[in-house]
Amino acid sequence: MNMGHSSREKLLKYFIILLIPVTLAAAKLTSSAFIDWDKTSAIKSHTGWTRNLLKGPTRSLDMLEIQAFTLYPGKVTHSYLVDKQNDELFIVKEGAADIRINNEVKHLVEGDLAVAFQENRVVISNKGNSNLIYYSIRFKPKVVRPASKQAKKDKTLYAGIDTIKIIKTPDGVRRNISNKATSSLRNLDIHLATIKADFDGLEPDTYKEEEIVVMKKGTVFGSLGGKSYRFGQGSILFLTNEDQVKISNGGENDCEYYVIRWLAWTPEPKK
Repeated sequence: MNMGHSSREKLLKYFIILLIPVTLAAAKLTSSAFIDWDKTSAIKSHTGWTRNLLKGPTRSLDMLEIQAFTLYPGKVTHSYLVDKQNDELFIVKEGAADIRINNEVKHLVEGDLAVAFQENRVVISNKGNSNLIYYSIRFKPKVVRPASKQAKKDKTLYAGIDTIKIIKTPDGVRRNISNKATSSLRNLDIHLATIKADFDGLEPDTYKEEEIVVMKKGTVFGSLGGKSYRFGQGSILFLTNEDQVKISNGGENDCEYYVIRWLAWTPEPKK
């Protein structure tokens, strides 16, 4: 088909116009964010409630999605497969969950967690008499390499928080939950930190990796990007690897929070 110079020029401009919004949208990365649990909105369904807390690309991930689900007593989620090239982290906020990942069922109580690897089949049920509230955190890296031998062997990860060894620290205690590769991440590092009451705080720091802080108990105070915040139970802090954060416990009781960091694979250098 012959096409004149003018027609080709118009067609080229048309494609450029179409591509510009896509390029701009892809370049917008999620900034550090503080999500106050008490100010989140929820969407009601016949099984409970859904809170959409954060969703977007980050500096190391093609997509990070954080949701919180409330499941009424006696209710069961639909059976679904974790998306390919994704890992999904579950943390029980309140109540108790029976979580089936593939053919294995575990009973998780408040504070326990599980990680389902890509293409695992998941079903969560609430067999208790009170509401079950749990977080779902999905990691989708930009690049995925074949899973390590250990990740293939593990297939998934469960952690009962009361079974994790307690390590004393200057500001409180720490429980190291996970520090290993998953099906799509080079490494997933999770620990639960406890800060003693009236601890003045850790020095402001900038971390090498992006991270998520999930408040389990108590209240912490601190600063992010020059702004002060109050970090209450259930709240979430997402940090890029560019922003300084300071955390302290100004209350009369100990406070606990999960710290979740990850390393994603990077593209292999061109030969």
